[in-house]
Amino acid sequence: QVFLERDCPGNPRSSCVEYCRLSCYSSLQCNFWQYYLGSGCWVDEGNVLHPLTNAQLRRGWDVAIAGEYIQHFCPGLGWTPAKEWTMTARDTICSKSSKVKELSHVSSVLGCQAQAQRNEDCGKTTFTNGTACFCLRPGGLCEREHFIGFDLYERND
Repeated sequence: QVFLERDCPGNPRSSCVEYCRLSCYSSLQCNFWQYYLGSGCWVDEGNVLHPLTNAQLRRGWDVAIAGEYIQHFCPGLGWTPAKEWTMTARDTICSKSSKVKELSHVSSVLGCQAQAQRNEDCGKTTFTNGTACFCLRPGGLCEREHFIGFDLYERND
């Protein structure tokens, strides 16, 4: 526990949540944080097992109003910062056509985006569920189709 709600100056639903988030961001060991009304800010101190599961989260005490699972990365080392990509639709894919290219399996949305950005056959649109990764070739139109588990992203450059 980083701090109790009563020890935080400001509104628990805004500034205290922000202080909690920044406490986690400032520690390279922190993988997730949670803020509870009543008991305040709780952050991981590097003890989380990967992947994070519900069993590792603090529960049954107070009402959780915010929290986040984070992954630290260094820009410029092969990762694509998330702010360069925007999710444009949930549970959506582009209909299969000659303009859709399947990329090799990845372990995250960021991994899919990094592959698409390096691949000259890919345009600015990807759709992924975090393990399967597809991109739309330049000039291809995405005819959106409902498909559970896949999210559609567009690169902003």
